[in-house]
Amino acid sequence: MGRVVPNGWREPAVTLQVGAFHCHGGLTPTAPQIVWLIRDGDPLPDWVAPHTVLSAAEIARADSIRHPVAKSNFIRGRTVLRSALAQILACDPSDVPIRIAFLGKPFVDMPDVHFNMSHTAGFALFGIGRVPIGVDIESADPKRDCDGLMRRYFTPEEQGEYFGLPAERRPAAFLRGWTCKEALLKAIGSGVRDLQNCRVRMNPDAEPGVLLAPGDATWQLAGGEVEPDVSWAVCTRFEFRLSPS
Repeated sequence: MGRVVPNGWREPAVTLQVGAFHCHGGLTPTAPQIVWLIRDGDPLPDWVAPHTVLSAAEIARADSIRHPVAKSNFIRGRTVLRSALAQILACDPSDVPIRIAFLGKPFVDMPDVHFNMSHTAGFALFGIGRVPIGVDIESADPKRDCDGLMRRYFTPEEQGEYFGLPAERRPAAFLRGWTCKEALLKAIGSGVRDLQNCRVRMNPDAEPGVLLAPGDATWQLAGGEVEPDVSWAVCTRFEFRLSPS
């Protein structure tokens, strides 16, 4: 399988694994986060448990999803996630204690274990870390009103950077900014209420970066393209010393 190395990270690095990923258990200061991607339709790794590992609440949620593809993606995603977390927590996948926070972010009630996941057409992206982590993956949509969404959801500074780019670069800038901002918001765990309190770098030709976030924590971003018109981003709280550039 191929590998996509994110832009903008110094050691300790996050590497996006494309395809089968093997959990070896444990997260160390030199490997503080694990991020991997699975393509829809690909065989799942042999460490993934059967679908029966889902909780009653997860089964009920799956049953409430009417679209067959969305339902299948939810079941597949939660099964992969539970299987990976089980290897790290050394428990059965069905016993992984996944809870839902007040604002809707899933979490495990265990110290130093954080996770997140995201879906788009054809792909699922997963991240597990020792510190809060958010991931996002999005596909371009030619029908999307990027200019209108920028004015509605992004800060005046982000809009200024976006509209200052050549028109032909704006769709890529929107996709970069959207995935990075979504990953940041998911890492923070505060949801859309902090849209105007977060700012990310919009230029798709520059390194991803967090320019503004609420609170005292420092956040770092990585991102790139899985393939043309499919963008991904991962954001984690920085608690590890960066090596010299």
